[in-house]
Amino acid sequence: MATSSRLPRPPTLTDEEILSFFHDIAGSKTASHITYSLLEAKLRQVHDVLAPDPRKHHLHHPTRAELEGGAGLRDFLLSLLAGINNDDKEAVDRMSSEGEPLRTINAAFQISRDDFLNEVRKWDIPAPDQRRSATQAAEASAREYLKRIPLRRKVAAYWSVSGPTCLFMALVIALQTGMGIWQGVTYLKDQPIRKALGWGIILAKFAAGALLPTLFFMLTSMSRWFITILRRSYFISRFINADFHQDFHIRMAITCLVLATLHAIGHLAGDFLYASQPERVDALIAVDMPTRTYRNYVATIPGWSGLASIILFWIIALLATPAVRRWSYEVFQISHLLMFPMICLLCVHDTKKLLQAPMIGYWLAFPGLLVVLERLHRVYRSFRAISAKLQVLDHETVCLTARHPRNKDWRYSAGQYILLQIPRLSRFQFHPFTISACVHDCLQVHIKTNSGNWTSALHALALELGPGIDVQIAMDGPFGAPAQRFYDYRKSIIVGSGIGITPFVAALTDMEQKALQRGASPWRNRRRSSMQSAPSRPTSMSFEIPRVRSPQSAPSRPTSMSFGTPWLRSPRPSLTADDHNIEVVSMSDIRGTRTRCRVQSCDRSTKSSFEEYMLSMPLQQGEGRKATATMETIAQRRVDFVWLVRDATHLLWFSDLLNRLTDIARFHRKQLEEKPISATRTPESPAELPVDLRINTFITAKAKSISTHVFRVLLDRYRSESSSVSALTGLRTESSFGRPDLEAIMCNYYEDVVSTEGFRGDVGVFFCGTPSIGRVLADQCAQLTAQARSEDIDVRFHFLTEVFG
Repeated sequence: MATSSRLPRPPTLTDEEILSFFHDIAGSKTASHITYSLLEAKLRQVHDVLAPDPRKHHLHHPTRAELEGGAGLRDFLLSLLAGINNDDKEAVDRMSSEGEPLRTINAAFQISRDDFLNEVRKWDIPAPDQRRSATQAAEASAREYLKRIPLRRKVAAYWSVSGPTCLFMALVIALQTGMGIWQGVTYLKDQPIRKALGWGIILAKFAAGALLPTLFFMLTSMSRWFITILRRSYFISRFINADFHQDFHIRMAITCLVLATLHAIGHLAGDFLYASQPERVDALIAVDMPTRTYRNYVATIPGWSGLASIILFWIIALLATPAVRRWSYEVFQISHLLMFPMICLLCVHDTKKLLQAPMIGYWLAFPGLLVVLERLHRVYRSFRAISAKLQVLDHETVCLTARHPRNKDWRYSAGQYILLQIPRLSRFQFHPFTISACVHDCLQVHIKTNSGNWTSALHALALELGPGIDVQIAMDGPFGAPAQRFYDYRKSIIVGSGIGITPFVAALTDMEQKALQRGASPWRNRRRSSMQSAPSRPTSMSFEIPRVRSPQSAPSRPTSMSFGTPWLRSPRPSLTADDHNIEVVSMSDIRGTRTRCRVQSCDRSTKSSFEEYMLSMPLQQGEGRKATATMETIAQRRVDFVWLVRDATHLLWFSDLLNRLTDIARFHRKQLEEKPISATRTPESPAELPVDLRINTFITAKAKSISTHVFRVLLDRYRSESSSVSALTGLRTESSFGRPDLEAIMCNYYEDVVSTEGFRGDVGVFFCGTPSIGRVLADQCAQLTAQARSEDIDVRFHFLTEVFG
């Protein structure tokens, strides 16, 4: 794995913006110089804004201050001014070593405006966009891009995003219309029936015909089991977009309600009233129908069962409105239990065979049984309590970690989600959350707590309990497996934003765990069914993850992310290690047993057990297998990971995980550099090679001032001998600020992978976010595929929208 990729270079600060930065520090637009004390005061002010709750990697946290002898902030500032008045800098160093007070240094060190302007130009700070928010800028850029392209490409891009879904909806509408017309025309052509029952029978039958497939789709869209099965096939899920099954269910329910109401009107205000009139007796006798009063028509099995069904349907619909859901989610969920008696009533509705053979029961048998069994299983799971821990990550995010009650491995595939119930908050509410990580018997989800009353109550409960107190939960699932398609491609680009990155992080965790197994490639083990048992834990050795501490490992441009969890977290922060050591964290930490060993760095003579294991694992031949001929082209797996976050603190959600991946990536790069592929050292397949993982993070929040923007960039870049992580994000690699230039990223990717590396095959572009941005990616996929075709290159970019929804 690797953690670097070539990103488009953004424009840097203009002289006007640098002068604005200077004036902001000086506090005056007429100032001709600034002092060290003013610079330090502005940095402390900005730092308090960027990190109001200091973490261990921040310069103003006591742990880092103690680690660096209280000189972290001073070293950072002097590193910025290395090119200004070196004599003064040496004097500052001498005065500091002699124990003179820091304020004397501050007063002695002055920077002129011209010197400051020349020095800041060298910092290479990207220019901020102060006009719009990050979301507005990204969407506006996407709209501007789409305006420039021809209509043909616009249509093609829209088709890539929404075309298959539109085809499926057209199929649904065609089935509804066809069934409705068939039933309506049948009775429209039957003159004796029309004479006996009037216009009402035509309206009722037209609505009933269209209602049959609508009821089928409405109930089927409620089954998460069925959706899980469909999502295992990318081809099917492109047409039946499982990520929008809730919206589809709502549309079908509204259509059902309208058709059911029309059907009721056709009977109650039409043929019941028409056929009960005395002058219709002869017409009824002509079609072998008995004469009845209006009350007797309602009292028949079709009459009272249909009337009860429509009443229950309206109750469910009224209690499912957004206002009721906001008022009480429990009322919404309990009211939906009325669908079970409604299904039973519908099944007996046409058993009397008054006009035709029964039909509705055949349409409802499969989805109705599926939903009933699924709900019964959920009730069963709700009484099986599981202990879990809650951890507050920030003001809007909570991490929930649960262990298997019998210490077994969870049955799980990367990218799936669970339905979560917490009895202390509600006995009846189950909420879906994507699994962010699942390592053996330990499962974890990250929950955004500002999206509703239940999640807000969860945040309050987490604050009340604290990280050390267990809470009882119930889970149903996991459901869906969209991330399995990630393993179908040797080259992939993943674009996600905010908390929606959790399925992608689950895929990274899955990659990490499989990479630590002997010879196990995540691409070899793809498409493991969620109904199969998880792979057993390795018992032959303790797999370990290196945490590189050496300052020589210079950060690359893109950023990594990490894991902030009490059980899946490294037991020691990365900045507290010695300069030339690696702390090896055993995977047994995940199971509660923490073991550590101190080993020398990779450039020393002694190697850790992890190094020895990793040296043999990626390139070793299987036992009893013969070495193959040298591969002419090694098509290494590559994953480019693009994560957009609004705030730098959001990167802390998964910082430990991606820092571990960064360490493994550096080890793999060094391993391949020292022992390159040769005739005597050749993998049997590309799957034996480590994954080339390139992680790029973008912090999109607009800075409130030019000083905030400049200092956040500098703090993110800053590394010291005592700490190899960013002083802003806690990551080993750097972040980018502002929205990503997706067009340039895609073009650079084409140059790297297709033109330089000579890759041939399919590239998967996975996206979850704003549709306007998705259309940009879709158009780029189409254009790059066309470019490859024009160059007679067998490369195809496949756009997969909302795959990890």
